[in-house]
Amino acid sequence: MSNNFKTLIFDFDGTLVDTASDVITSINFALDKIGLNIISKVQVKKCIGPGKDEFLEAILGKDFEKYEEEFIVLFREYYWNHCLDTTTLYSGIDDILRKCKNKNISVASNKPRCFIEKILEGLSALDFFDVIIGAEDVLQVKPHPEMVEKIIEQTGSLRKDILIVGDTDNDIIAGHKAGVSTCGVSYGYGNKSLIEKHRPHFMIDKPLDLLNVLNNQYN
Repeated sequence: MSNNFKTLIFDFDGTLVDTASDVITSINFALDKIGLNIISKVQVKKCIGPGKDEFLEAILGKDFEKYEEEFIVLFREYYWNHCLDTTTLYSGIDDILRKCKNKNISVASNKPRCFIEKILEGLSALDFFDVIIGAEDVLQVKPHPEMVEKIIEQTGSLRKDILIVGDTDNDIIAGHKAGVSTCGVSYGYGNKSLIEKHRPHFMIDKPLDLLNVLNNQYN
């Protein structure tokens, strides 16, 4: 396989950016306000990324509809004002973005785009990205391939030139369904064994390992 990828598609939470602390603070603020038990960071990491309904069910339980509207309002308002309190790019991501500035670089995330853009701007990284696709931009979030297909359409990229990078099985499944190369990361919030079950073309343990993939030095 040639690794001369011209287009990189990144997941957001757990792949580009470590958002967990600000997300958990915002979740527990909302839970406390509506009189529900707060949850742990381990629980939060498991619910970041899969999409709105899965996110709510993981936090509020199967009967999440009872609290959904109030929780979302409280969570999103608080998170909007605190999404940059402790959130940072993962170590090495800034180097990757700078070294890959000659490529098309995009984000495909089940997170709302408004938060993605605000966080990237606050981290002085927004200008690196050509296309950002969030939950509000598609009818079906990952693992459906619609986000990847939109990026292909908007960038004019060939499928053989695309690598999608993510920390969950949803990213790998979406990539496979779209017919592009896939790279799982073990440093994020996902389960490495579950990612590997879906046979990504590459698997890396830290962000800078991606440069080995891009430079045809992957083992």
